[in-house]
Amino acid sequence: MINNGAVSTYAVDKNALTFTSLGQPVNLIPTGSLVQFVPAPRDDFLYVLWSDTANEQHISVYATDTSGIPQTPAVQTVDAPSLYQFNIHRSARFVYMMQVSAVGAGYISTVRLFYVNSTDGKLHEDPTIQGSYGPYDVLPASLYGFSADGTKIYLSRQNLEGPFYDQRSLNTQSGTVGPDVVLFQPADGWINSDMLVIGTQVMVDEHRAAGSTGYIDVLPLVPRPRHHLFRCSAAMLPACETATNVQIDPSSQYLFLTDPPTQRVHVTRIRLKAKKVEDTGNALPMTAQDSPSVRTAHWCMQYSLAIPACTCIRSIQRRGSLWAEALRCRWGTTTAFALRCGDDAAFSLE
Repeated sequence: MINNGAVSTYAVDKNALTFTSLGQPVNLIPTGSLVQFVPAPRDDFLYVLWSDTANEQHISVYATDTSGIPQTPAVQTVDAPSLYQFNIHRSARFVYMMQVSAVGAGYISTVRLFYVNSTDGKLHEDPTIQGSYGPYDVLPASLYGFSADGTKIYLSRQNLEGPFYDQRSLNTQSGTVGPDVVLFQPADGWINSDMLVIGTQVMVDEHRAAGSTGYIDVLPLVPRPRHHLFRCSAAMLPACETATNVQIDPSSQYLFLTDPPTQRVHVTRIRLKAKKVEDTGNALPMTAQDSPSVRTAHWCMQYSLAIPACTCIRSIQRRGSLWAEALRCRWGTTTAFALRCGDDAAFSLE
């Protein structure tokens, strides 16, 4: 938990969902401002993005003790000018940084690969740039994420025909990535407002265009699919026409449709064999956190209590304006655990 630049560590009992404060808050950045921190997949290191008083960005690496408390001083600090994204591969061996620089009226995005020392967490950059994109005059290229098996990395970018999505093979031994392969590009380019969500088995295209009817296409997870598997329009499910934020759970079985007309997040099931999306009858109220920036995994965890045959335990603890919320859900053979925390006096953090 971050509070005024200091990081507090809590032990979480995953069964009882109770929280116990560990040690004292650690002020990681005495001067400057804390921008973001990213825990390593195994929680043995903490990567902190911060800006100094001259507004220059840096990444500092902190080891954590056996309780997960970050230890000072940082074991390493590297310059991170114009850092746009910091993505740690699920293997914890590689880090991919997207650096974005403004050039004239456009943006140039550069993919930088770093190797992680498993002993001390230090980063060592590969001298070979893994890709450069642009200049683009609307939005910079960005890292979308990794495939479930870690063998592909996804990106979103644009060309004169409009926005599109790429996939690149990822060598799990060296971390280097292969050439760009177009995964999906909306048919009508800039005319439409399409958002792609990539699951483990399928892709979902949320199609919205001014003056026309919206719909959702469920597509096979292959480059440039020639046909959709099926289309969900208002005739199949009203929310498919009006939902403005579509997310998919990691198993690719459920879609979460944020629907402004009903002010609800509808939990729907994908029936691939029947070629349809059906409403489960479960929904949650919309909140300020129902935005496209929420990651698929977080959606699955946060909203899994609305999935049928799902058993959940929820716990909230407060200390003054500080709060922490835990959720543990199980459906079938899948167990999801989520932790959110924040400060009512400032802003909430996911």
